[in-house]
Amino acid sequence: MMLPKRNIIHFLRKRAIFIVAAFIALLTVDYSLNTIEITDSKSGPFSLNTPIEDIRLVECFSFSPFCRPVLEFWKWARTSRNLYRSRIPWKRAYLYVKRPALYIPGETVLVEQVYVDRQLEKRNKHGIQIRYGTDGDICEFNTLLGEDVVELREGWSAVLNDFIYLGQPVLLTQRPCETPPTPSIEALKRKELSSVTLTYDDEEKKTIKILQLSDLHYSNSDRPCRDPYPYETAEDCMADAKTTAFVNELLQLEEPDFVLLTGDLINGDTSRDARSSLMKAVSPFVDYNVPFAVNFGNHDDLGDLSREELAKILSQIPGSMGLIGNVSGVGNFVLHSPRKFAIYVLDTKGDTSNRRLCPGYDAITEDQLEWLSSKVADFKYEPIQMAVLHIPLKEFCETEDLVGAFREPCSYSICDPNTAKALKSLRIPLAIAGHDHVNDFCGIHPDYNTYFCFAGGAGFGGYGGHGGYVRRARVFELDPVERAVRTWKRLEWPPEDRKLMLDVQTILV
Repeated sequence: MMLPKRNIIHFLRKRAIFIVAAFIALLTVDYSLNTIEITDSKSGPFSLNTPIEDIRLVECFSFSPFCRPVLEFWKWARTSRNLYRSRIPWKRAYLYVKRPALYIPGETVLVEQVYVDRQLEKRNKHGIQIRYGTDGDICEFNTLLGEDVVELREGWSAVLNDFIYLGQPVLLTQRPCETPPTPSIEALKRKELSSVTLTYDDEEKKTIKILQLSDLHYSNSDRPCRDPYPYETAEDCMADAKTTAFVNELLQLEEPDFVLLTGDLINGDTSRDARSSLMKAVSPFVDYNVPFAVNFGNHDDLGDLSREELAKILSQIPGSMGLIGNVSGVGNFVLHSPRKFAIYVLDTKGDTSNRRLCPGYDAITEDQLEWLSSKVADFKYEPIQMAVLHIPLKEFCETEDLVGAFREPCSYSICDPNTAKALKSLRIPLAIAGHDHVNDFCGIHPDYNTYFCFAGGAGFGGYGGHGGYVRRARVFELDPVERAVRTWKRLEWPPEDRKLMLDVQTILV
């Protein structure tokens, strides 16, 4: 017996309403569970201090409203972003962990060991192998993207053997419970000192050498080099690998006392996982045991992590000397060495949030200049005073007696509150910047009597070009006794010229 057409339409309409309602309900449940805050409270199923009892990697279609383990779905906490990212747009994959509601040491069955064996993928999807027992002490899992990524955070380690493959290599990393979780941004700020003090015990050491690296522009996978030069080097030129090789050679050649990274470590708009890119960018300094400080650039927070989240990661990495600070921006701090130098790092931020009042780049703010003035009052008797920026001031390109190349117009904020005048009044005679990749000059401003110096871009993930630009880095040698700064550059190409010191000049401060 045929149903009337009106009944069929009514039947389908009721089913459609039910399906839509179920879809919205599942989507709501999934979203609400994924927004549960994982805290560093002492215990509980959503505490970073509670050992993990199980781990799952869940895949689903992009349009699926519910993408989590089905059994006891309310107990699982998502611990990764979508691991497919843009590689496979119609699929999603997430790592989930489950912690016991009641943890009894020595009795509760936990995850004791996790390892990855790709040869077992057919039998166990993704090759993740788990050993359970009552002695488990893993409190946190993370994922890092890319075949060349490394886990640098203190106490963290990669799980054994192999990568998970989800359209790209995924490294699974773990934190044992004996390593405390990273404090919140607010807690880190409360614990911060007002400055970072560097001490040098060698009394015969007369100079301090600083390597300035700018605009490394790391991503997650080997992208081809951008604007390689000479052009015949373009074949098989992979940006991240080439940049790392250059940085390693600079560290071997110069043996700096510390490294200043003046912005854009990460190519945020192409990096699918900023945490992985950040660790890759600073890994050479950890390998060579060289302290380093990061001044964020306008590209660093264009990816999936904010400046605060990037600073939080850096606080876990050995050798990182930066602070978060308590004024506008993230990363306003002082590097100070008694009777040697005071280096003031200022966050120049990125694109403005109010394009009507201040189109283009954001500006240093009055509270930052007030902070700078207070810090100079603390350290004004140090022989050498320097300021560090990412985005330059317009006065950088008003300088005279240039040593180096002026290849592109300066990119600066038109809303700057006259920072150059403040530097002069505070008697800071030297300011350095990055951002303009193909400018690498030092010059003196005729009105302010301040030296402004560019590093030049070192990374192959950012632009070059402009008539044949070779990647480079700048070195500063501070002589506190003579109150002098000697500076030069190192070129990446040709290999036989890397040991040559280019554009050597001495700045009396």
